[in-house]
Amino acid sequence: MAILDILVEALRPVHVCAGVGVYVAWKVVHALYLSPLRNVPGPFLSRISWLPMRFNDVYGTEPEFMVRHYEKYGSIFVMEPNKVAVCDPHDCMMILGTHAFRKENIYERVDFMEPNIFLTTDPELNRHRRRQIGPALNLRSLLHMEPTILAAGAGQLVAKWGQAITDAGAAGKARICYFDDLLLMAFDVMASLNFGQAHRSLTTGDRKIVNWVRQSFSLMFLQMVVPIFKRQPLKLLVGSISSQVDQFFAFGMEAIETRKRLLERGGEKPKDILQSFLDAEDPESKIRMTPSQVVTETILALTAGADTSSLTLSWTIHLLLLNPEHLQRAAKEVRDAFAADHIITYEEAKKSLPYLEACLYESMR
Repeated sequence: MAILDILVEALRPVHVCAGVGVYVAWKVVHALYLSPLRNVPGPFLSRISWLPMRFNDVYGTEPEFMVRHYEKYGSIFVMEPNKVAVCDPHDCMMILGTHAFRKENIYERVDFMEPNIFLTTDPELNRHRRRQIGPALNLRSLLHMEPTILAAGAGQLVAKWGQAITDAGAAGKARICYFDDLLLMAFDVMASLNFGQAHRSLTTGDRKIVNWVRQSFSLMFLQMVVPIFKRQPLKLLVGSISSQVDQFFAFGMEAIETRKRLLERGGEKPKDILQSFLDAEDPESKIRMTPSQVVTETILALTAGADTSSLTLSWTIHLLLLNPEHLQRAAKEVRDAFAADHIITYEEAKKSLPYLEACLYESMR
């Protein structure tokens, strides 16, 4: 009974408030006098709590938050109690060019897929995987995949938009959502290269793989940021997401088995990312990836590659529409290059579309 009395006494509001006060006081003292970041400039609230950053992240105002503090504190400032923002491009290049600055441990919380080049915090695994898959993603290899890229990409987009213009009839105007269409096109290109079969969500409306990618990213985010969802009973709340992700991985494994059967029958070896990953070998250790590792890396390549590519194209179109004089110049260059009425190859585009290439680089900048 004495122990119970002590617990009841300890839980009284006055004691809870006192405990909170002591905790806050400790956070303030640590941030101002003991933290290794105490001499780095930054806002006081960010020194003692991650709440300001999370608030802006949730409400979509993180860019303004970062710019405002960059203008006030300079290129390096405190974002959270144990995090700093690095805004200078040269500093970023230095950090990204070495393994001395490791990813935070939240990346290690993802357990529904194999260790991979994106999530690993192990420098050696990162180097090992880069040696394996690097050659598959260089320009020389991608040029061999150009027919697949053009068919799922520009060819499909031109066909859909051309049909929309035809259907518009005498009005001569067609309504399109280039953001959605470019996103689906990018998914189709990556999915066709990664799984060895043609994907045409842009023209068929089949968003199965798009949804699988979204669910995989959601599960990854939950395990990284809210790891308690990995445990029962909260794990039941994400059961439908996990089921979709399992289907995605099963789909990838079946793509590998289909490729193996094709080659066993003497079929010609396709030129795509799937085959490149299956053939990939670390030149130092001579180790190849297992089927499970191949599926993991292809799914991550799809997750990372589709959004970034489509967003670059969407922003380029958006910025050109805001600057008509540059749009007219780029449009003329494209029309002249397409005078022969065919989709030009990468090598032809490099020679024929220097201004459009400059617009893409400016958009990414």
